[in-house]
Amino acid sequence: MRRLAHRPHLTFLDSAARHELLGRYSYLTCDPFSTYRVDEGQASCNGAALDGDPWIALRDLLAKYTKSIATISRHSKEVRRALVVVE
Repeated sequence: MRRLAHRPHLTFLDSAARHELLGRYSYLTCDPFSTYRVDEGQASCNGAALDGDPWIALRDLLAKYTKSIATISRHSKEVRRALVVVE
C-alpha cells in the first residue's frame, strides 16, 4: 500500500472472514472513475448533488453498468487473470 499511498481515494477492502467463499479475496483500489457520497442524507456523484433518496440514486447510477457486470461475471477467469497483486 505504501507504493500507492499518494494515489487519490486509496481503499483497502479486507475480506477477513474465515469462510471458503465469502472470505476469499481482498481488494486494493485507487483512482476511481467516479465517486458517490452521502453526507447528512444528501447524495452526490462526482461532487454534483443528486435528488431524492440516496439508495434510489445509487441504484439508478449502478443500473448503467448492469451489462458490464454481467460480462465480468461471465468472464470471471479472465478478470482474475487481469488483476494485479501489489505486494
